[in-house]
Amino acid sequence: MSNNLTPKPIIDKNGKATTVRVNNDKGSVTATRKLPAPSGVTKVAKPRPAGTVGGYNIKAYKSVQGREGDAFTCKLYKDGKAILEVSNDGNGGSNRYYPTGGYSGDWKKAETEFHDFAREFNGEDPVEGYNQEGDVLMEYMLWAADVEKHADKIGQPRAQVLEHNIDLENKSYADMGEGFESYIISDEVKARMLAAAAVE
Repeated sequence: MSNNLTPKPIIDKNGKATTVRVNNDKGSVTATRKLPAPSGVTKVAKPRPAGTVGGYNIKAYKSVQGREGDAFTCKLYKDGKAILEVSNDGNGGSNRYYPTGGYSGDWKKAETEFHDFAREFNGEDPVEGYNQEGDVLMEYMLWAADVEKHADKIGQPRAQVLEHNIDLENKSYADMGEGFESYIISDEVKARMLAAAAVE
């Protein structure tokens, strides 16, 4: 019986490994090894998730129109780890915060830390029994995520597109007049937003 000892290299579709198959009297022998990384190629860092502020970002956001705003559910992440489930029934009340599966830390502490960070970010003084600072920050994070994704899509710097949109929003609320002043983003908060957007 004749031998066919010609190696037949096969590179997988991802270019990560090569398989060499050799046929002989005893059948087919296969060996696989990882391909070396191409020289001179630098791995590009993945951009941080859109809408990230102080290490916090939102994922798995789902919403429907409620009677007084959006009813939604989502997961709140801190430094890449899911820490809280957040929901709102869309009937005018505050967000609800729950523990999320897989988080081994103290979820109540995680919630308190998020509200404390949000209060500082929003530039608000603490109010006894009032814990909606996180709700306000989450609204910003969701809005900023949409704006930053749009910036990525059109190939423009996130902070530049966000600043343009903040200015448009502020002008709209200013034009609406009395009763809408509280919706205008202050220069201090705007600066924090732009600093967060500039972090890649």
